[in-house]
Amino acid sequence: MPLSDLQPAILSHMSALVLAGACLVALAIAHITVLRLGRADVADYHRKPILSPWERQAILQLQRQLPPELYLCPQVRLAELLAIENSDRKSQLRALNRVASKSVDFVVIEIATGDPRLVIELDDRTHKRGDRQRRDAFVDDILRQAGIRLVRFQPFKSLDIRPHLGPENATKPGVRVAGA
Repeated sequence: MPLSDLQPAILSHMSALVLAGACLVALAIAHITVLRLGRADVADYHRKPILSPWERQAILQLQRQLPPELYLCPQVRLAELLAIENSDRKSQLRALNRVASKSVDFVVIEIATGDPRLVIELDDRTHKRGDRQRRDAFVDDILRQAGIRLVRFQPFKSLDIRPHLGPENATKPGVRVAGA
C-alpha cells in the first residue's frame, strides 16, 4: 500500500488519540474541580466556649440573685424571644432576618411559664463602636416594643438585678443602664 493511502488512516487514528487525550484531560480537570468545590463546603468544626470571661463571671453573680421560680438562660437568640406578626409574608421574613442572627447575653425566665422576665446585656468596650451602637438601639427598640424589660451593665460595675426582677417590673418595658 502506498504511503499516500495510509496518511488518511494515520491522521484519523491520531485525531482519535488527540480527542481521547483531550477528553481525559477535561475529565481530570472536572474531577479535581468537583473535589475542590465539594471540599470548600466542608469545614472543620471545633468546640468553643459560648461565654466570654466576663460572661462566665457574670453568670455566677446573676444566678445567685435568682429566686427558685426564675431561671437564667445565656446567649439567647432574639428570634426566640419575639413573635413576629405581620400579614405580609415578605415583611414578616424580612423582620425575622433582622433578628435571627442577633442574641442577647442573658434572659431571666419564669420557669412555670417560660416567659421572659428580664433581658441582661453586658456592654463591654465593643458596644462603643458605631455598628454595635446601631445594633444596641435596634435591640432596645424591639424589646421595648415587645414589652420585655432590658437592663445593661457596664464593665466592673455591680451586677445587681434584684431591683429589676419584681413582678411590677415585668410589665414595665424599657431600657435601664445599671452602673453607668
